[in-house]
Amino acid sequence: MGAEIDRRLGLQASGSMLPFVTRRTADSVVLGMTTYMDIDAELPRVEIGSTWNRASVRGTGTNVDAKLLLLTGRSPRARKRACGTATGGCWWCARG
Repeated sequence: MGAEIDRRLGLQASGSMLPFVTRRTADSVVLGMTTYMDIDAELPRVEIGSTWNRASVRGTGTNVDAKLLLLTGRSPRARKRACGTATGGCWWCARG
């Protein structure tokens, strides 16, 4: 795992990848990682993916949440968990 993190950080340093750690906010447990990759600022173009999730959260929707966050900056499931209703006055819902 350390080698993969180092590889992604090297790609970030070269400007071709932007990796993110995914973690559960309730207890700060790291769930995995996901990235913007193959970044091409001239086109502009970016791919999303290279997502890795720990075995204990596979099949729970965390992969979908990670992709939605990369595409939109928000996740409907995360929004609902943040305020409990998805329409409340929490910081997440206030973002629009």
